[in-house]
Amino acid sequence: MVILGEVLVVGGSALVVCSAIFWTWSGIKQKLLRGPDEALDKPPEAP
Repeated sequence: MVILGEVLVVGGSALVVCSAIFWTWSGIKQKLLRGPDEALDKPPEAP
């Protein structure tokens, strides 16, 4: 049972790290696609 708990902790930590990297990369990609000038000068358009 101790091993199972350790596996869950390590797996949960890895999942959190992976999701954080994914969301950070998504935000960076969106900023690059919009362009720095647009991001600074204009508010984002509503869909």
